[in-house]
Amino acid sequence: MITVEFKTTIENGMIKIPEQYQQQFKQPNIVKVTLQQETVEKTGNYLQYLLEHPLNIEDLTPMKREEIYENE
Repeated sequence: MITVEFKTTIENGMIKIPEQYQQQFKQPNIVKVTLQQETVEKTGNYLQYLLEHPLNIEDLTPMKREEIYENE
C-alpha cells in the first residue's frame, strides 16, 4: 500500500490526481479521501478573516441606528 498526499480542488464532483501520481493509480485501487475546508486558525484574526471572506446572507436588512439603541 502506498500513501500519497496532495492538494487539489474538486471540479464537477471529480478529484483530479496530479500527473506525477497518475501512473501509480492506473490499476483499480481503494482510495481514502479526507476533505478539509479552509478554517481560521485559533491564533488568527477572525475579524480579518471575515473581511477577506464576507458572509453572503440573502434578504439581510441591516438594523438602523435607532433600532440598535432602542432597548437601552
